[in-house]
Amino acid sequence: MKFSAKGIQQEIRKLLEQPEYTRNFAFDKQLDRLFYPNLKDAESQVSSGNPEVYAGLNEQALLTSYLDYFQILQDLPRGEILVDLGAGYARGTLLSEYLGLNSCLSLELSEHRVNCAKDGLQSIGACSEKVICTDLGAAELPQAYGYYLYFPVGKVLNQVLAKLFKMARKQKEIFLYACESHGELLDFLNGLEGILEVKRFKTSLQRHHNEIVKYKIKPIAPDIHWQQNIGNWFIQQQERSLGLVFNYYHPLLKKEVEWLQRFEDLELITYQRRPTFQDRFGRRIDLYNKEYLKRVIALEDEIEKYFSQDGIKKLFIDDGLFAELKTGNYIQLL
Repeated sequence: MKFSAKGIQQEIRKLLEQPEYTRNFAFDKQLDRLFYPNLKDAESQVSSGNPEVYAGLNEQALLTSYLDYFQILQDLPRGEILVDLGAGYARGTLLSEYLGLNSCLSLELSEHRVNCAKDGLQSIGACSEKVICTDLGAAELPQAYGYYLYFPVGKVLNQVLAKLFKMARKQKEIFLYACESHGELLDFLNGLEGILEVKRFKTSLQRHHNEIVKYKIKPIAPDIHWQQNIGNWFIQQQERSLGLVFNYYHPLLKKEVEWLQRFEDLELITYQRRPTFQDRFGRRIDLYNKEYLKRVIALEDEIEKYFSQDGIKKLFIDDGLFAELKTGNYIQLL
């Protein structure tokens, strides 16, 4: 393969016309050797206690193919910008700079990966300022036409979506390009209001779902009620101290009581293709069966102090707050 910009584009178009996973992966490795002078064994040097870094994954699982970045960048109107959220080694930025495509701004949490990407940009004579080390949950997102993500459902996704919905109320058009990560992302996005599918691209490497989906982000009311759409409501409550009260049948009392969960301990996942809460101990709460959500309360300090690492259920029984012991018995807290 010729390493000129023209030669690379010709090879990409040929591979996209006749896709084959093994050849696509080999092509990615060729471009890595071109772009990154210090990439060999780079991932083995990434260490972090933060699970959002996803240290230790193999390259094929961790990184988006150059061919997929090419498809997305070609889809952008001329002059528009793509923001790559959780960009790894910023392959999209390297490709866009080398081929003269639409600009790609890469945001990545791992400082080591960012430094490798900056070295790569400098090696091809490009500006390294388009790769930024940042925490997606804490940082403001730069304004752009499109945003690309390839990570699972969870807190960071909720934080990102909350920002995009907020930006959509002020910006004319925002698009999200999403690649399936763990098998739940696309179902989760498809269940939200304000996200409209507009296009699909075939992925160049094996994924849980073999298409990247382009969505248009539309503005939604910031005060949407949980009964209207539990996903949209959950996304927009990230900074609030709330308690969620679920219906719960107590096996010893042989009656329905109320199970109190702290908002920050819950994750909204897709289980059997419908939204389901899961707490930090892995317990799933079926919103469509007996354990439905009854009400949402402000979590005052007097109650919040009883939440700890013990995993014991907190129950409202009659007019009191109780803790359910592992034996099934309970003791009154308030």
